[in-house]
Amino acid sequence: MAGTVRQRSLTESIRVPGADPGALYGLVAEVRNMGRWSPECRGVWAPGGAPRAGSRFVGFNRRGPFVWFTTCRVVEAVPGEAFVFDVGVFGLPVARWGYRFDAYEESDGTDGTDGTDGRKADGTGTGSGEPGGDKAGGAGTSGAGARSGTRVTETWRDLRTGRGSGFAVLLGRVFTGASPERRIALNRAGMRTTLARLAREAALRA
Repeated sequence: MAGTVRQRSLTESIRVPGADPGALYGLVAEVRNMGRWSPECRGVWAPGGAPRAGSRFVGFNRRGPFVWFTTCRVVEAVPGEAFVFDVGVFGLPVARWGYRFDAYEESDGTDGTDGTDGRKADGTGTGSGEPGGDKAGGAGTSGAGARSGTRVTETWRDLRTGRGSGFAVLLGRVFTGASPERRIALNRAGMRTTLARLAREAALRA
């Protein structure tokens, strides 16, 4: 019997009503904030100044009794649009994390959503699809009852492929206590928690 194909990417999104893409980008690009939002990241060391492509920082992580650090390099930093960075350990590529920021405007309907794409307040939903009439970039319905905001999309892609990938997977098991399959579930839950905390902080600052 053929083995199960390993999932190598994840995508999660949340809508943040009333938030500007530039403001949300600023929160995410201040990578030290990850220590407050992520359920695994406990802190970040980063040099001063606005991050740009090529900037580096170090993440300090913990899950239960497991403690590990990662070295990170920014690969894309476009204010108001995207922030993407690669994560590695001991010189081996591990993953690429990214955040995209898309403005939206939509009519103030009663679709039962809690602001997270495809997920309703009771936790049910398909996890895909957009409310009718919404278009990125503020091209949706306007006028009385309209509301605008930003959709933040977080992505994760496994870079543990090719030469050295087996050793990188082994290091992941040893230092984080998670198999590749378990890592998918942990990352998905962590992404949802991170986005929810980001949205909460953005609302408090609005």
